[in-house]
Amino acid sequence: MEPQKLIVVTPLELKAMIADAVTSALNHQTTALSPANRDEWGGVPLAQEVLKLAESTIYSNIHLIPHQKRHGRLYFNRGQLLDYLAGGGVTVPTEFAEDARRLVRSRQKRHGKSALPKPSTRHCS
Repeated sequence: MEPQKLIVVTPLELKAMIADAVTSALNHQTTALSPANRDEWGGVPLAQEVLKLAESTIYSNIHLIPHQKRHGRLYFNRGQLLDYLAGGGVTVPTEFAEDARRLVRSRQKRHGKSALPKPSTRHCS
């Protein structure tokens, strides 16, 4: 198994990575989806298939990807994932945004104000 790596990217770099994944997914799409396929629900393997991302990338960006969580398990809808790819994003419901703010505050209390990594200053030329 390949060792896991932690990378820090700016929002702009993340957007570019997602755009590349979208382009790749759309280029590999070989058949049109029937309405029945769009209603398909599955776990992380479905998200990996549709988004063409590694499992670790899905988990680390779960706050950006449309999903449902029931009984501690993540569920993804094929149609919602395709809409997410086509639209370039997802609107986060208010209660999730508040959960994220609470999480950031709790980490800052435990680890100080520098609990969040600073954005990368690397420039591409």
